Amino acid sequence: MHFYLRKYAETLLKHIILFEKGVDGSNEYVILEDLKDTAIPNYLSACIKSESESLPTSTIDKDNSRWNAKNVDDRKQNSTQNKLSYFSGLLGFEQLDYEPYYTVMEREEHITYQVINVPFQKSFFEKIVSISQNNIPYFTIDEICIIITEIIPHNDRPELFVYAICIYLYKNPDLVAKMRSMADNSEPIAHHDYQTNILSSFVFNTRYTKNSFREIIDSHVTFMLINQKDKNDAIYALPGQKCKEKIVFCFSMNNLLLGFLIKHLLMNYRTFEANQNVLNSSVCKELHDSLESVTILDINNEKGFTIFNSTTEEQFLAYKLDLIMKSELLQIKCIKSINLYFGYFCQEYDFTCLENLKNLNRIICWKCSLEFVRSIPKHIQVEMHLAEDNTGRIFRKVPKNVVESSFNRCHIYDGSKIPDTLRSIAIQRCRIGRNDTLVFDRKYDYITVEVSKVTIIKFCECFLFEEIVLGASGNSTFRFTNEYTKDRGSVELINAKIVKMQQMVTIGGDIRDVTFEHVKLPLDTVIAFEEGNQRIKISKSRGAFDLKAYIGSILQFKRDTMIEILPTSNSTTNLSRITLQNIQLEQNIVFADTCVHVELINIRMINNSLIKLNKACKQLVMNECNGAIDINDVNSFDRIVICFCINGNNDIKFIGSQTVDHLHLHNICTDVESITSNLKCFKNVKHLQFTFNYSDQTGALTGHSSKTSWRVVLRNILCRNPYRTLDELLPQADYWKALVSSGAEHSVNYILSKVLSENSKDLITKLELSSVAITQKNYKLFVNLPRLSVLNVQSAGIHLNFFKFVPMSLRILNISDSYILRRNSELEGNNTCEELQSRSNNINVITIDVKALLQLHNIGTLLPSLQIIKIEFDPKEITGTISSGETLNLRQLLIMCDESIHDQNYSAVQNCTFIAFIRMLAQRINLRSLQRCIVVSKTTSMVINPITFEILTIKHVVEPDNTKKLENKEDSSGN
Repeated sequence: MHFYLRKYAETLLKHIILFEKGVDGSNEYVILEDLKDTAIPNYLSACIKSESESLPTSTIDKDNSRWNAKNVDDRKQNSTQNKLSYFSGLLGFEQLDYEPYYTVMEREEHITYQVINVPFQKSFFEKIVSISQNNIPYFTIDEICIIITEIIPHNDRPELFVYAICIYLYKNPDLVAKMRSMADNSEPIAHHDYQTNILSSFVFNTRYTKNSFREIIDSHVTFMLINQKDKNDAIYALPGQKCKEKIVFCFSMNNLLLGFLIKHLLMNYRTFEANQNVLNSSVCKELHDSLESVTILDINNEKGFTIFNSTTEEQFLAYKLDLIMKSELLQIKCIKSINLYFGYFCQEYDFTCLENLKNLNRIICWKCSLEFVRSIPKHIQVEMHLAEDNTGRIFRKVPKNVVESSFNRCHIYDGSKIPDTLRSIAIQRCRIGRNDTLVFDRKYDYITVEVSKVTIIKFCECFLFEEIVLGASGNSTFRFTNEYTKDRGSVELINAKIVKMQQMVTIGGDIRDVTFEHVKLPLDTVIAFEEGNQRIKISKSRGAFDLKAYIGSILQFKRDTMIEILPTSNSTTNLSRITLQNIQLEQNIVFADTCVHVELINIRMINNSLIKLNKACKQLVMNECNGAIDINDVNSFDRIVICFCINGNNDIKFIGSQTVDHLHLHNICTDVESITSNLKCFKNVKHLQFTFNYSDQTGALTGHSSKTSWRVVLRNILCRNPYRTLDELLPQADYWKALVSSGAEHSVNYILSKVLSENSKDLITKLELSSVAITQKNYKLFVNLPRLSVLNVQSAGIHLNFFKFVPMSLRILNISDSYILRRNSELEGNNTCEELQSRSNNINVITIDVKALLQLHNIGTLLPSLQIIKIEFDPKEITGTISSGETLNLRQLLIMCDESIHDQNYSAVQNCTFIAFIRMLAQRINLRSLQRCIVVSKTTSMVINPITFEILTIKHVVEPDNTKKLENKEDSSGN
């Protein structure tokens, strides 16, 4: 199901944002379900009131608002002064009733509300939630100050807000002039207004502290200077050298209002040549105090290009260098570095002219000859990229002023002569002499070796290893980055054999990233890791690795053993995620207290060994494991996922008991008594989930036919489920799969009956059972769950008795996406409508298949409080007429579809198939009662008129991780 639709109207915790009074004096507030739908979730989280203000509506203080009205009745009478809106990532803003926010809280007693007071108006919030790289709203100066003082410190998409500030400054040159005067101390601060002081202090603060303007703009924003006559002529202007180029702000070369932010210019030679006038005039003038470096790319030997009737390579280069030497831009005194990129030159050249370019400190040669490189003056540092040189003894010819080099597809016969003047070297796809050895006799800043044939590498004593062999079995890689080079050291070794090393080698914490793949260690040696390594991945390797700093143990790796350690996303601390796979443990594993997420895959514990989880652990995922897990030290779990195996023993034992918010059990069919016993270790479970999918596991039974595989599955079911009998296993079209399905369903129903009979049932608010049919006997368990608000039962068959036992607390029901392993039973039962009416319910939202909806003739009686239906567009289910039944009066109808419905012109919603589908639904739903009919795909949501099929609004949406685009537009006919 699509991301936003899946969570739309399906939360038990909502937020009410209380804004400052609107310009018309009205009280404005917005209800939203997920703070992540906004662009400022961190800021809103910080604004949330203390825990006492997040109470059930029955105990809420109705006078606890920013307006402090003395008479509540007067406020209710003047309801037009209260403007209530609803906001979601799916639909944007939706105007609701004119009423105070606390009346909504009283009416929705099953929802917990968090009240958030913010120091701005709703109009500003509407701009904030629409912000994206392609859509920067216009902010006022007051709103810019709120962004600076309130939002940016909380690190909510700071690059977008700094981008918005840059756009605002660019459109207000008088303000920039004032700010620059303040920065130059030419005018006292007291002479300027509050807003100018705030903005100037933020923009001209030169301290590179976290979330400072300089730190954000240097890391995320790139300026592009455009030639108005030729848009292809562009100069990249960078505020900082570490820019990730997420955002590009384009403006004219002739209007450098923000020139004081530019430190580095990057352009190709053609642009440099074509824009000499503007570079030597306005650019020089505006950047004379701020510019630190200039880089000119693509000074190439362009074959076929002539200056005169016949142009030699020497004449061609002389012409280009003459233009460079005459440039006034390159003579600016504040420039500290000039970099020139030459390409494809083969002949020696007299570079005497470069002596007049005082700040030239580096030349980069791309696929130039060694002869050309050797002719560069010795006082200039050179970065050389040599390709397809077949001379053989190239290292002997490398001049001493070359500090960085790469060799691609070259012949190397003097590997022991690598120059010690190099700081960085890359050897890629080169032919190494048969009896030659690459010798690195110093600790380089950067080393890369990529080969496909056997290559021996020797290192000096200061390196981790003394000798390794690459290429013995195909493509191999060795990569090393010094910790001082890019703020993080790294080691990568792929498809290699370490021949010689000390008995114990320690990789220090200054090496942040470590990868070993297909690596073999010498016997009786160990590679140890210190605290501080942020990323470690060891896979398909053999040897001993000391991981005591992370799991308290030394592991002997085999070919299929794997460990991966990663930092948590957006973590500012050393918290980590650890995955262990395919390990037979003979000793205890004790996780370090920095680990918050543990994933165990095919872990077998022997000799009384166990795994001890740490205090900070919040998530545990286990897949096909057995052994003891000690959870005594854990504070509490946010989530535990246990995936069981049908082809082996699931002998898992938990030691201790802890609170678990979300418990997910996957593929249960055996060891039900053991599972039931372990469930007693999990306290206060609020979200209980069962899922079922054996397709991957059964396909992995190699050496057996499909039928034999399912026989093995069946044998496992029967051997470890003594209460099962053969006559309960009903044969179907796919006999063996049906048996597995039946076994899983009996197991889950047995465990469910045990769990829902325990005291913990009183805390369950969400229950999910996917692809497993619930027996009618277990229906009655639901009614005894006093706090159950969300129920997801996606199974093959549901009887009408199911609705009889729905608890009064239930608000959200999902009975879609049935995983059918046997013949789909019709939704029918022996209960009469009168019997069902005797047990009412409060279900507001249902997700249902078309077929099931049409089969529920008395759905209005079954679900008297229903307001929203979510349904999937399924043209296969379209039928002309259906049997008579009740018609629903709903508030919203949401239709899920694929991208074909949302074509480029959005005309597909008016095609015959979709119209027929809507008209079929009209036999169960009163379309005129709908406040909204919404058609949703993965990238677009449309509000349509279900009577005329007119498109009212279109919203393009993206999931939160994809930040490229989030924009809203309305059709000219919409409202």
